[in-house]
Order: sequence, then structure tokens, then C-alpha cells
Amino acid sequence: MGKRDKKKKRDKKLGVAKEKAETRADKAAKKTSKKNKDNDEDDIEALIAAFKKKDAEKVAVTDQVRTDPPAPRMNGSFLAVPNKDDLIMFGGESFEEDRVIVYNDLYRYNTKKGEWREIASPNTPGRRCSHQAVCVKNMMYIFGGEFTSPSQSQFYHYRDTWKFNLETNQWTEIQQAKATAPPARSGHRMIVWKRKLILFGGFYDLGTEVRYYNDLWAFDLDSEKWSRMENKANMFVPSLRSRCLLSVQGDYLYVMRGYSLDKKADGAVKATTHSDAWSLHLPSCAWERIKTPGISPSTRSGMASIVDKSRIIVFGGVYDEESETNMKSVFYNDMFAFNMDSRRWFPLALHASAKSSEKKSKKKTGKKDTENEETEEDSQNIEEDAIAAIEQSEEFNDDKNTERISAAAESAAIAAAQSIVLPDDDDDDDDDGGDDSRRRGREKGKAKGEDDGDDDDDDDDEDEGATEKKAKGKNKGKDKAKDKG
Repeated sequence: MGKRDKKKKRDKKLGVAKEKAETRADKAAKKTSKKNKDNDEDDIEALIAAFKKKDAEKVAVTDQVRTDPPAPRMNGSFLAVPNKDDLIMFGGESFEEDRVIVYNDLYRYNTKKGEWREIASPNTPGRRCSHQAVCVKNMMYIFGGEFTSPSQSQFYHYRDTWKFNLETNQWTEIQQAKATAPPARSGHRMIVWKRKLILFGGFYDLGTEVRYYNDLWAFDLDSEKWSRMENKANMFVPSLRSRCLLSVQGDYLYVMRGYSLDKKADGAVKATTHSDAWSLHLPSCAWERIKTPGISPSTRSGMASIVDKSRIIVFGGVYDEESETNMKSVFYNDMFAFNMDSRRWFPLALHASAKSSEKKSKKKTGKKDTENEETEEDSQNIEEDAIAAIEQSEEFNDDKNTERISAAAESAAIAAAQSIVLPDDDDDDDDDGGDDSRRRGREKGKAKGEDDGDDDDDDDDEDEGATEKKAKGKNKGKDKAKDKG
């Protein structure tokens, strides 16, 4: 057979393969279109365009005091404004029966005045949730996020970068070349390191498949350009994940916990809530898997976190057990701290300050209740008391026992942390804060990609502050993977 005949045969095969691919794409598009018609819903690009047209009607910045708080929502961003008494909130989503509402409104809350202000600006980013936002001096930067159609049958992920001037209340989109910007995603994490924003992980949902990420990106605040951070060769790295903890101290980045889906060889999809911890030396991009002894949170993801000096303070989180027919979720309302110097966990407990204790005591008895009054020194000693109790255990210092604390040390540490717990007030309504009755987007679908590192997903005991809740799969429109920040 001549070269010309071989070329014709090869071209014919490529043509047939192309036709088959186009046929499959047409079928998928028709199926999606039919589903949208059944839901009486426009295509998602048309929905986004309609919202964008409506936002374009804004011609000037408005700043209005709100007499009522913003609408209830989740998966938005909520940040402290540097050197101000303000908190700033952007985006998020809420559910009303079987419909979802996604926001792109912006609010500032003054902590001294107890006042909400709604700020509307021209050129506002599209409606989104599960994005990431950070504040640097007088700017807030956001990247990514997702938009969900009202019926929850269509999903769109952003890969745009925006900045918001905290002085002028104006938005500006930072244009990026697609080849050099991170892929579209949500559920990722982003922090500030020197003059850079560091982005890690996240996921991308097409409705038919899900991709998880464990890549690292850096955004230079001076050049306003993204660049991929390449890991040091021949090293283990964290596995693919979203909803993790991300923080930085000095030149070291910490990645802990998280959530992912993995498609097995037999087609089954396994959900994993990670409990491992990693540190990254940012200048060299060298990863190290680390041990985090102490009294740590039980296995969970989606914890809220802030950094206080050398400590990561975390609150809440959720652990999901999923099956084909239903999902069992355990919500938490406890607090822990991770010391980045000693790389240890310890529990935290809420306590009354001296002023609040005195006011409550005077209100009830007209006298100062010295038994309930706690000083600032007490709160600062919690960490030292807990760590000291742990170190007294011989088991903790035994390397052969893999640094697991003894039951006696654990009890002593918990007692130290809870020694200034605020006593129950008979006049106040109980609210454990752990039962979230709002419907949340869950990750159910096909996962693409394999884990690049080993995970230590040993389950810890469930905390007493947890509230169990079963969510049965009644909504067929959510038979897909949907990871929320």
C-alpha cells in the first residue's frame, strides 16, 4: 500500500472519529436543552448574559444604610477590611424551596456602629458563590467561583480576576490571558504571601463530570499577572481536593483537610474527607507531609478559619457520609487552634470577658459575680495549659506510639481548655449552632483524575458539639457533583 493510500485511510478514520465525537456532543447538547425546557429555564449562558445586562444599568456608585441585614446566604466571602472597623461581604447563594438564588451584591458592616451598608457599583462581577476573596491594603481581590441556574440543573465556573477599591467602592476586572491564568474553578483557597496571592486546589463541575485540582498558582500584585508554581521534582504532593484549610506563616504554606471525589476502576465514585496535613516551602516549592499531634478536630471539611499571629483558629465544618439513596451529614460548632510554631492542635472554648461577666452579673443580681468573671490572662493561658497537659503524657513522647496522646493527657487538656467555659444562662435560648437546616450543594457525580499523594483519612471520634442531619436525595436536579466553599 502506497503512502498516499495510507494517508487516505488515516484521514478517513480521523473523519469517522470526528463525526462520532460531534454526534455525542450534539446528543449531550440536545439532552441538556430538553432538560432545560422541562425546567422552563433558559440556557445558562443566556441567564448570565441577562443578569449582566441588568447590572449594566448601574451608572454610578451608591452607598446606602440598611435598616435590615442582607438576605440569608452561604458560600459567599466575608472579610475584615485592613485597619478599619468594617467587615465586607460579597456574593453567595441561598435556597428557596427547590430554587437557588445566587448573588453578586456587596455589603459593609461596621462593627462599632452595628450598621450594614449596601454598596452598588457599575461593572460588578457576575453572580457567584464559592469564590475566594482576600484584602490587601485598600483593595479586595477575588478569583473564580460558580453560578448555578435556579433549577440547579446547569452550572458555570468562572476563571476571572477582579479587584475592588475599598476607598472608591469601584470594581475593575483584571484581564488575563487564558494560557497563563488558572483554569475555571470553585471551592479553592487563596491567601496573601508577601506581594503575591497564592491559590491552591478547588474543583470544576461540568454537570457530567468533575475535576479536582491540587495545583498552585501565584498572582503578582505589582504586575497583576498569574503564573503557575511548579512543584519540586520527585516529591509527594497533597492529593486533589477542595474545601481545605490554607494558611501561611513566614515562607511556609499549610494545607490541611479537604474533600474530593475519586472515580474507581469499576466506575464507582468514592467521596473522601481528608485529614492529612502538608507544609510547603514557598521559595523552593518543596512539599512535606507533616504530623499534627495534639487534640485535633475530628475528620471534616469546610471549616471557617482565620489566622491570629502564629495560630490558625478554626470553627465548625461538616462530615458527610453518602450513599446512592441518601446522605448523612454531621455538622460541628466547636473551635480549635493549630499552632504553626509547634505544629500542634488544641481545643478552644468560648469564655466571658471581665466586662461582659460584670454586666451580666449586675443585670441579674445588682452585684458583681466574681465567680463568673474571667481575665484576659486566663484566655491567653489556654494554649499553654493544654499543651503542658499533653506533654506530661509518656505516650505522647514515645515515637513508637506515633505521638498519640493518652486518655489521661487528653482529659487534662480538655479540662484546661474548658476551665473558663461560659456557664449556661437560664434566661437565654439554647443554640448549639450545629444544625444547618438549609440545603447545601453536595458533591455527587463523576470525578476525573487520580490522587497524587497519600492521604491519612483516619476518622476521629465525633465531637459532642455535632448535630446529625440526614438529607435524602429528593432533588433529581442535583445528581451531580457540587462542592461548596
